[in-house]
Amino acid sequence: MHASMTLLHTLRASEDEVARLKISPDERLLAACDDKMITLWDITTGSLRSTLDGEDDMFFEIAFSPDSQWIAAASDDGHGRIWSTATGELVQMVSVEDERMLSLAFSPDSKSIATGSEVMRVWDVETGELQHILTDPAEFKSTFEAATGGQQLVAHEIPVMMG
Repeated sequence: MHASMTLLHTLRASEDEVARLKISPDERLLAACDDKMITLWDITTGSLRSTLDGEDDMFFEIAFSPDSQWIAAASDDGHGRIWSTATGELVQMVSVEDERMLSLAFSPDSKSIATGSEVMRVWDVETGELQHILTDPAEFKSTFEAATGGQQLVAHEIPVMMG
C-alpha cells in the first residue's frame, strides 16, 4: 500500500461489474476480471497493458504465475487459458470435456498449472500436456493452492446441489 494512503489511479476496466481483482506477485500488474474479459493494468503508471478476451466464456477464476510471466483463467466451458503478461498473447489453452473449470493455481516454479472441476488436473504450462489427474469423490474442486515447495496441493471442495 502507498505510504501516504493517497489515491494513485482510478482505472476503468469495462462497462460490466468487476468480479475479481488480482495483483501480480512482482506487484507490477493489476488484473481486473469481469465475467468474460480480463484487463491488465500497469500499477505504477495506471496505463492499460492488455485486454484478454474469453470470447463468450464466463471466467470463474484468474491467477498469476509466481514469476508473473503468465496469467490464467478458468472458464465455464471447460477451458483454461494462459496468456503472456508481457505481450497479452494467448500462449496455451487446456480443456476438459463436459465439465466447468472452476479453479486454477500455478506451481511455485510456474511450469505447471492445476485446474479444478469434477477432478483436479495438473498440466504442463509450456506444452499443454496433461501430467496428472487427481480424483476424489467430491463434486467440485472449488479452490486450491500449491504449497511453496511445489510438492503438495491443498484443495477445498464445495458440494453441488442438483435439482
